[in-house]
Amino acid sequence: MAKKTIWALSSAILLVVFGAFLAFGGPITNKSIGGLIDILQGGATTEIPVGGGAGNVMVWTTATGSGAPVRATSPTLVTPALGTPSSGTLTNCTGLPIATGMSGLGANVATFLGTPSSANLASALTGETGSGAAVFDTSPTIATPIITSIVPGANFSLTQNSVAAFTSEEASAVANTLYLKAGNVGIGTT
Repeated sequence: MAKKTIWALSSAILLVVFGAFLAFGGPITNKSIGGLIDILQGGATTEIPVGGGAGNVMVWTTATGSGAPVRATSPTLVTPALGTPSSGTLTNCTGLPIATGMSGLGANVATFLGTPSSANLASALTGETGSGAAVFDTSPTIATPIITSIVPGANFSLTQNSVAAFTSEEASAVANTLYLKAGNVGIGTT
C-alpha cells in the first residue's frame, strides 16, 4: 500500500485535510501542523488509519469487512462472523443451537433439550427402568404395571377407586393376604 507524508500544504488542501486531522487529535499551531498526516494513494486498501497511536498520532491497521469503522465501546455489528471467541457472556444471545452450541452435557441430554419427549428423556437418564411415556406424581395412569420385590411387613398401599374388581395374586406364596381398610368386601364370585 502506498502512503505519502505531506509536510507542506497549500491553503486549498488544508481546508480538506483540516477536519480529518482534527478528528485524529493533531494540534495546529502558528499555521503549521504539529504532526504528520498520511494520505492514501491509489484508491482502495486493506489498511485504514485510526487514532490512538503514540502521542495521539494516527496509526495504520488492517481492515476487514465493509461498512463503517467500529470503535471499542458498545458497537452494533450486523451479521458478523465472530469465529470462535475465547471468552464472553451470552446473556442476551439468541439462536444458540443446543445440539452443537453447548458442551459439558451428559450423553443424550442435548437431544432431549432440542426435542423433549419421553423417549429422549429416557435415553438421557441413567438408571431408569421400564419403557413408555414419562409418569409424573399426581394421578398417573400406568397400564399393567408389574410391582415386584415388596418386602413383607413394609408399608405399602394400593388404592382401587373404580368399580372393577381389585385382585391380588401371588402364585408362589404360601398365603396370599389382602387387607382392606374400608368399603364393601366380597370374597370370591358375587
